[in-house]
Amino acid sequence: MWKVTFVGYETTEADGEVLDILRDDADVNELRPGERATVVLRHTPFYAEHGGQAGDTGQIIAGDSVFGVEQTLAEGDIILHIGTMQRNHTATHLMQAALRQVLGDHVRQAGSHVGPDRLRFDFSHHQAISQQQLDQVEDIVNGWIVEAMPVTCVNMPIEEAKDKGAIALFGEKYGDIVRTVQVDEGRVSLELCGGTHCSNTGEIGLFRILSESSVAAGTRRIEAVTGLEAACHSREVEQQLLSIARHLRATPDEILDRVEALEQRIKELQDEVKAARQMSAATSLDDVLTSVQEIDGVKFIAWHAEGADAEAVSAMADDLAARIDGGIVFLAGTPGDRAVFVCKVDEALVKVGYKAGDILKAAAAAAGGKGGGKPTFAQGGGEAEKVEAALQAAAEAVASRGG
Repeated sequence: MWKVTFVGYETTEADGEVLDILRDDADVNELRPGERATVVLRHTPFYAEHGGQAGDTGQIIAGDSVFGVEQTLAEGDIILHIGTMQRNHTATHLMQAALRQVLGDHVRQAGSHVGPDRLRFDFSHHQAISQQQLDQVEDIVNGWIVEAMPVTCVNMPIEEAKDKGAIALFGEKYGDIVRTVQVDEGRVSLELCGGTHCSNTGEIGLFRILSESSVAAGTRRIEAVTGLEAACHSREVEQQLLSIARHLRATPDEILDRVEALEQRIKELQDEVKAARQMSAATSLDDVLTSVQEIDGVKFIAWHAEGADAEAVSAMADDLAARIDGGIVFLAGTPGDRAVFVCKVDEALVKVGYKAGDILKAAAAAAGGKGGGKPTFAQGGGEAEKVEAALQAAAEAVASRGG
């Protein structure tokens, strides 16, 4: 009888010799992707279901092969790991072949993770991949899956494998005799690989790309799913699309048109709000002119234009500067919880020491913000609730000849 040691109290990972593989009530020496089986290990960190505590789940990894443990049970002193041999390794070979077909022969594997529910594939490429290219890759791989092409593993001298164009992992050391994995007798894919694979591409079922991203300079990453997981992903996307359609009171085919119409309406409303703010600012110019004061003989306006944004207060400052002809204008706008500041100084005043940038910096600092610019024009921002402090600081800066 086997002696199985549980090491899960000390660690969640452990090396463990495979004592037995049981499939369909019979002992077997190997498993193919998609096959369900029970595995017995000499040492295991997997806790077997007992005393109301659920059994552990996880992965048993042997080289490039992954067995997904879905349930852990105990039978006497024996711990049983029940699960399925994953099928995603073959999909990575197909994906690399498709990427080389779409992007070019420079594509080479730079790392991967093959799990029971999804796969991650890193590869050499210098720029982001367009959605059209990703669609091409996905279509090519699914085309090969539909054709149920044979997948065969053949041992051969390494020089013979190289002569046939076999793809090897960069930096990997190989012996004189290597194991090759061939899809459709190498016409689709021929790689040096020690992992387990489907007997034909049809066993993958379905292939869907989830995402494409950059992981380093010159290295991209694709994450994808296969089989039932891919079908579930497609269903989830469809359900989200139907939910969006319901919110828009449209059919799925009408979503794009409806969204474009909403975007246009939002733009129109933004333009209307902008025009209203500018009109409001313009109609208040006469009121603003009544606030003109003189500091050491220099005309000076400090005004809070409530609700006006940076563009509106800038336009107001231009108009006011022209009307007072040769003075200083400092305006504060509060389109939200942040204030925007603008200061204009006549060129003649710049020559005698008044600088818009210095005035604005002092005012913005008083409002907990910052800003700056040229001697004749400067912009900045600060906290909306401190606008009055900014207006006072601007007047003080003018009184001290620009700061």
